[in-house]
Amino acid sequence: VWDYFSAATGAIRVSTVITVAYEGMVQACSLLCSDPTTGAYGRAQAGDSILIEVTDQDLTSALNAVNITVHLSPNPYADFESVALSYVGAGVFRANLTTNTSATSPNDGALSVPPGAVVSFFYEDAIPSTQRVARVRIAQEGLVAASPLLANGFPVLSVTLTDQDLNSSPQLRETATVTVTSPRYTADGVAGVAVSLIESGADTGVFLGSLNLLKSESVRSSGNDGVFRGMSGDVITVAYADALPAGTRSAHLPLSFAGTLEIPYPVLSGNLLFVLSVTDADLDADPLQIDTASGLVTLTSDSTPPDSVAVTVTQTGPASGVFTAHIMPRVQGPGNDPLLVTPLGAYGVNVVKG
Repeated sequence: VWDYFSAATGAIRVSTVITVAYEGMVQACSLLCSDPTTGAYGRAQAGDSILIEVTDQDLTSALNAVNITVHLSPNPYADFESVALSYVGAGVFRANLTTNTSATSPNDGALSVPPGAVVSFFYEDAIPSTQRVARVRIAQEGLVAASPLLANGFPVLSVTLTDQDLNSSPQLRETATVTVTSPRYTADGVAGVAVSLIESGADTGVFLGSLNLLKSESVRSSGNDGVFRGMSGDVITVAYADALPAGTRSAHLPLSFAGTLEIPYPVLSGNLLFVLSVTDADLDADPLQIDTASGLVTLTSDSTPPDSVAVTVTQTGPASGVFTAHIMPRVQGPGNDPLLVTPLGAYGVNVVKG
């Protein structure tokens, strides 16, 4: 409000009245509401009705028309909707939008949505001239996968959870939890091991984590130490409590321990005996005996003619999971000792220098 004061008459006159425009806001709600402040998605299941609400104090009567355009991604049904909102008072307008899972005609009042789709609601704010948007994600079943691998030379179980419903905010890396168990845990009255997963990146909906593996007949430990215990061949279950749609998603696989193959030097000297080492708990067939494993390791060289030797590795002790063999690379060529004999119990392979 701008006031004008007349010194001659002492009168005050209002010359101009300015009303500052409000920023409008759109929100969509079903199982959860979208957050216009953070941009977090709302949640709905296919078949739910979604409440759309626009708040804009610039629009103060039922004579004002508010329309929302609705699109989704992905959009296999090529559907869209234009929704007219009704005035409910104090600058607030509302309407409900029905969803379904079957293909329908565009702009018929019912939006066809596949699981996992993101539904976007657009409001064109006239003053200030800006497009406002709210988003709702349609629930989709989570998917769990797991596999054994090596991490820094140690056996671990790698776990991947894919669930876009947990991707609440496109700006944040969020977390999830799964539980790993086996009949051995159940028989011993132990609940299993909880594994924390973290989103691979903001707005991916893919959550990653790992769990250390230890070969052990006993599964008991002092608390949740991040180690899963068991024996090779135990059937393990990775379970995830999915909130939307409600249910348990799981992956089942036999317990196995990823193996390693090591040699002591990056560059080997010819005619020098060295020890090759294989670490693999799966090869420990009898925990009371020293086991051997054949057909898993082969030595090859590019000598002329090429040489190849199959190696049997022997366990260093009962239940150690470490298997070794002695190897001698025999250098071939003029000037080398033709009487060179590979030591007893070792494996020789012909090589050329370099």
